[in-house]
Amino acid sequence: MTVRYGISLIPEPVFTSRVYRLRQLVCGQYGAWAAEMEMLHMPLIPYFDSSEEGISNISIGLERISAESQKNSLRFPLVSRGVGHMLENCDDIFLEFTVAEDPIDRGQRHLQKLWWKILELVESTSGTVIPDINILKSDYKPYIYLMKHANLSDSVFLSAVTFAENVIRDLNIPNSTKAWQLQLIRFESNSDIESWNKGGWVSDLRWRVLESYSL
Repeated sequence: MTVRYGISLIPEPVFTSRVYRLRQLVCGQYGAWAAEMEMLHMPLIPYFDSSEEGISNISIGLERISAESQKNSLRFPLVSRGVGHMLENCDDIFLEFTVAEDPIDRGQRHLQKLWWKILELVESTSGTVIPDINILKSDYKPYIYLMKHANLSDSVFLSAVTFAENVIRDLNIPNSTKAWQLQLIRFESNSDIESWNKGGWVSDLRWRVLESYSL
């Protein structure tokens, strides 16, 4: 059995419920269930390895970070750019969120600052390993996945993207929401480490929310 941990941001419940329905329709229409094996969440630090002592220390740090976030910007805004996908593969479709490039854009800066603080916390915690951390640092993109590890043909994948774009309009999903909670999550799968990194957890992923922290 392989155990991994994750830290995720959860948007407001009303927004989350609508996007959950969107994800359900996209996965069901195209028979790609990997994204549905997880809760509806925005991964901040996905699938990292840690000792139990490390997780305990991370939990304490997350409590401090969430308290600071509440003090500085209670329920800060999240702005969606709509449905996105990776051009180089036919696996993933997601709801993409903006990260501020303008230094005066205070609202979106809060998401980026929160992510950096959490990354520094996890990276500095003894007994913790973040896979592909350099890639994560250089190319952070906040997503909520609607489809993962789909392995569709080009034409079917483009059909799925178009389907998602139309359904998001039909469900009247707004392009903005607010941050609600951070969650520390434990994931388990019978897949080995090598197959985990290739999506081997798809058939039997189990997860448990260890802690929630209000934002």
